[in-house]
Amino acid sequence: FLDRDGVINEDYGYVHKKKNFVWKKGIFNLIKLFNDNNYYVFVISNQSGIGRGYYKTSDVNDLHNWVQKKLTERGAHIDKFYIAPYFSGNRKFKEKEKKLRKPNTGMIDLALKEWNVNKKNSVIIGDQKSDEQLAKNTKINFIMVSKKNTLKKILTKIKISTSWFII
Repeated sequence: FLDRDGVINEDYGYVHKKKNFVWKKGIFNLIKLFNDNNYYVFVISNQSGIGRGYYKTSDVNDLHNWVQKKLTERGAHIDKFYIAPYFSGNRKFKEKEKKLRKPNTGMIDLALKEWNVNKKNSVIIGDQKSDEQLAKNTKINFIMVSKKNTLKKILTKIKISTSWFII
């Protein structure tokens, strides 16, 4: 389970257009490593910019289609994108949508329901405390991306075993 902004792309705040999308170094290799070892790859992304009215769900979907195309060109892919458009200041969102927003477990719950995921062998990779709290809430292993722990460093440490990632 990958967070998007800050993990797949640089987080410049409310990224919803490909002209503002800057790939993180190492992300193509990381996703391809998971793909090549038969792991599902899901994006789990809070997108409160939708709820705030900054952009539409269709803008995010268009961006994600472009991301998928670029990944495919490099022999990688995302199995599914999950987004949480909820923003507390927008009353049109239902309680169900609120549960999607990290650190709530809704996006993970959906993935577990829709896919045959081995939760014990899963990992959440994120760059925020909300990602780490989500991992705790779901009892899924967590890797924090930071300036010190870059994707490139994470890639050099990951050894995929049949039971889990060893870092």
